[in-house]
Amino acid sequence: MKIILSIFCVSLLMFSCKKDKTSAFSCTDEISFSQQVEPLINMNCSISGCHDVTAEGGYEFKDHATISAAADKIVSAIQHQSGTTPMPIGSDKLSDSAIRIVVCWNSGGKLDN
Repeated sequence: MKIILSIFCVSLLMFSCKKDKTSAFSCTDEISFSQQVEPLINMNCSISGCHDVTAEGGYEFKDHATISAAADKIVSAIQHQSGTTPMPIGSDKLSDSAIRIVVCWNSGGKLDN
């Protein structure tokens, strides 16, 4: 009986842990540009020499208009889709939940909220 209980407890612990608890993010939720998307872009993309005012020949992500205009390309790049340069360069791939936020915002109409 103790063995069965031990196996049950270990199984419960293993299956209840998730690497990223927000990965179950649903596209039915409204995404806030100012609270979710913009900070994510600022932290991972709009850094010195990348997609800020010093960007040479690339995209400058400074506000809703510039980010939403490039949203499809951003989604492709952060999902590491073939035919695009995987972003962010020099860093690990964004978490599934961060990618999901951008994908859902893009598919939800790129609201400026």
